[in-house]
Amino acid sequence: MIVPPYEAKCYGAVHIDNYLSFIGFCKKVYSDEVCKVDVFLDDEKIDTILCDKTVDKIEQIYEIGSHCFKYELDDKYFDKRHMLSFKCDGEELLHSPIETISKDDEKYNEYKFLHSLENTNYDELKDMYKPNSIGFLATRENLEDEEFVGYIKYISDNFRDSAINCFYYSGSPKSNKILKNIKNIEYINISSIKDMVENMEIYIQNSNIQNNKLREILLTNFDNIFCIVYNKDIFELTLKEHSNMSMKKGFPYFDNPTYFGFTDKEITKSNGNMHSLINFNFFGIDFDIDINQSTKDYLNFNIYNVINNKEYKRYRNNLFLKFKQYCKEKNEY
Repeated sequence: MIVPPYEAKCYGAVHIDNYLSFIGFCKKVYSDEVCKVDVFLDDEKIDTILCDKTVDKIEQIYEIGSHCFKYELDDKYFDKRHMLSFKCDGEELLHSPIETISKDDEKYNEYKFLHSLENTNYDELKDMYKPNSIGFLATRENLEDEEFVGYIKYISDNFRDSAINCFYYSGSPKSNKILKNIKNIEYINISSIKDMVENMEIYIQNSNIQNNKLREILLTNFDNIFCIVYNKDIFELTLKEHSNMSMKKGFPYFDNPTYFGFTDKEITKSNGNMHSLINFNFFGIDFDIDINQSTKDYLNFNIYNVINNKEYKRYRNNLFLKFKQYCKEKNEY
């Protein structure tokens, strides 16, 4: 909570959301009347905003209710660095003024990308994808993870007819000692999620570094995008060993397999192996799956089928959505 200054008529604070947008609140001291906040750029007033919204991030910090605002700075104001001020009755809000970034900042495209994750109409993009194209994010952290980059090389060697699309925000990664040996690689500068989805069918995420937000957005909103998770901790496990780690009480496939459409015959024949169960359900009860193969090799099988069988891709994506829905209903995951 903020203690209002003595004799102040209103009080509030502003926070950077992602340098392209800003969130905050402003409230009158003795009234619930909606406040107005004036926005200044280098001491020149450019806007006035109403504080009549609820912003979860601000509510978590200040418990302020519906006296919040979210402000997006117009693209034309990123021509250079500016001082951005938020004032109520001529007084600066807490954390104001803020120095903005410019379009030539190395982080600008990354901030635009993060901004797009929360400000994109996914319905307009839901059918967008590029067949037979495999993409990954070339962030500094991912490029410094030589085992992850080595996996990208491994994928390129196994799928030579597929495009390997290297997505980057700034500073072309062409000099990376592993990537430069990939013949079927393309380098694509991105600043929005649209730049990604229109250039891939399969996305490879590095679970050792990245969180699941982008993966969940892709799987939830794009039927034609399939996600592969690179996880070196399980790559050397067999499908049998990997399944044994998961198929226990509390895991949705174990607790309620019929929820996911698995039949009694499939459940019985799978003998408790979730990979067998998934494949029996799609390919049929007589499908021959080697549960002693490595998880790493099995991902090649998945990539092959996603590229060559669109129904398989949709089936696997729908399983993810069912899994997510089940967990939401049970509030366990």
